[in-house]
Amino acid sequence: MLLPDTLANSSDDAFPADHSSETKRDGDCYLHPVGNVLGGVISPLDGIGPDQLNIESLVSRVQKETTTELIFALNPTIQGDTTIYYIQKKLSPASVGHPLNLRITTIARGIAFGGELEYADEMTLARSLQNRLPVESYVANR
Repeated sequence: MLLPDTLANSSDDAFPADHSSETKRDGDCYLHPVGNVLGGVISPLDGIGPDQLNIESLVSRVQKETTTELIFALNPTIQGDTTIYYIQKKLSPASVGHPLNLRITTIARGIAFGGELEYADEMTLARSLQNRLPVESYVANR
């Protein structure tokens, strides 16, 4: 998630509060990535609903801060997708009351490098086709 570097909602060492050394240039502006730990994913079969996760604090942060992009890095499961969908709806203009200038994305999904097509399931193949790259940019980025 990209937010100003003044906040981090985590006690986990994987998400340190000070990201100032990780500033990235994106066009004409500098981005300060800041993590937000949800504490899991929505999983009704396991008794985990949105109220058991840190979703409201995330929604509140996005509304208060100058957020340009929200990047989800959740497992590509039904529960992960449900969580992303739920948060996306919570941040919609209908829910918030006004449009947010916010890009909501998720990390790329598909067949892993070195993976065998023979073992890929239908959903993975579909996502791989959806996120396909022109050969020129794939070869150029190696």
